[in-house]
Amino acid sequence: MQIGRHNTISYFHPIKPNNPLQKMKNLYYKRIVLVITLLSLCIAAGCDSHPINDLAEDLAEDFEEVDTEEEKEAEEEEEEEEAKEIIGVMTAKVNEKKFTTPELLELAGAGVSINKGYYLLQISGFDVELGLKKAQHIVLSVFGKDFNSLEPGTEWNTVVEDVLAGGALAAYSENIATDDDDNTSSTLDTLEKVYIKITSIDHEKQLLSGEFSFSGKNEETGKTYVVTDGTFKDFEYKITEN
Repeated sequence: MQIGRHNTISYFHPIKPNNPLQKMKNLYYKRIVLVITLLSLCIAAGCDSHPINDLAEDLAEDFEEVDTEEEKEAEEEEEEEEAKEIIGVMTAKVNEKKFTTPELLELAGAGVSINKGYYLLQISGFDVELGLKKAQHIVLSVFGKDFNSLEPGTEWNTVVEDVLAGGALAAYSENIATDDDDNTSSTLDTLEKVYIKITSIDHEKQLLSGEFSFSGKNEETGKTYVVTDGTFKDFEYKITEN
């Protein structure tokens, strides 16, 4: 913004539209006003035939062209919206530290494996805010009998022991960058508590959202991990039938 200039709009010099289609429409509006005026004069004079009729026919064709262009633009915009890939977002707190997946499709996803007698739904997300060398990873797994009957409000709070009986699993891992720039991994390998709930699901669009929490520890190091306030939103899932 430059000091000393006034950003005002002159009522005597309206801003010209940058959209070519809008320019065309404005031109046709002016021409239609002219046609109406000339037609009025012609009717008043009792004209049966006049070149103005040809101009009216031309305008009708022009407006049809404008309508066609508008429909084409609307269809293209709708196709672009449909083509946009949906990127799910996972958030949580790991030992009170923030966990959030970035807006990258490859770092968050979900899938359903339909097997004989049960299904497995897996939801995962990576947090790479501190870089790949300090990446964090959360994986949620739930087992049930009929995926098509899965609905909002379905929850799991039992660590799975038998896939046919249902239940849930959760895992957390993180990369630890050491002084010699050699990564090591710390993993929650003993799950003690788990809670996963589906808050919304669209079987047609294959989208789901939910909330979760879990806790456990690493048997080797003795480190405890407590994951709270977990959410996953608008995760698009793919179904594989085995």
